[in-house]
Amino acid sequence: KKQKVEREGDAPGKKDKNKGGKPQSEVEKKVDELRARAANDDIARYANRKELALAIQRFDDAIKQGFANSHTYSIMINAYVRCGDADGAARVLKDMSKAGQPPCVVAYTTLINGRCKSGDLP
Repeated sequence: KKQKVEREGDAPGKKDKNKGGKPQSEVEKKVDELRARAANDDIARYANRKELALAIQRFDDAIKQGFANSHTYSIMINAYVRCGDADGAARVLKDMSKAGQPPCVVAYTTLINGRCKSGDLP
């Protein structure tokens, strides 16, 4: 019998409920996971091209549709850093915590890197 394993950064209970508060089926969970992965790939691609406006739009869509995860937030932090906006990256980190997604090492490291590049840290 397979055990359910919560990934680090997943919001408590997020995987068990859909937007209406009903229990989420395994298929719905898989669909959300695939949608998050697609959004993450898109945001990362926009970050590499330094297309911040498109990254923000895709990130906002992922949040509104309810499938943004800790990876989505970390990739968005990176998008802000790559585009030279360390303050924007810090806002995403705060939003990450408010959304019930505990910030991970990658999120903090990316933000520190952005602060160093902008001259905010020695």
